[in-house]
Amino acid sequence: MKQEKQDKKRVEEIYLRVLDRRPDGSEIDKGLTYLQSFRQKWNQIDEEKAWTSLCHALMASNEFIYVY
Repeated sequence: MKQEKQDKKRVEEIYLRVLDRRPDGSEIDKGLTYLQSFRQKWNQIDEEKAWTSLCHALMASNEFIYVY
């Protein structure tokens, strides 16, 4: 989070680190929508936990489970 300040770039970086590939446009949009929904639902939660939740969601994906 310290390296990149823009949410779009952060989503791209998470995909690279978790799934070892770049996300397409719809995946970036879905990631940003997920974060926005998470922030609205849990307005008292800190930003790091929102990003951690997105990482957990990607690690629970079929793509991650079958690749690794």
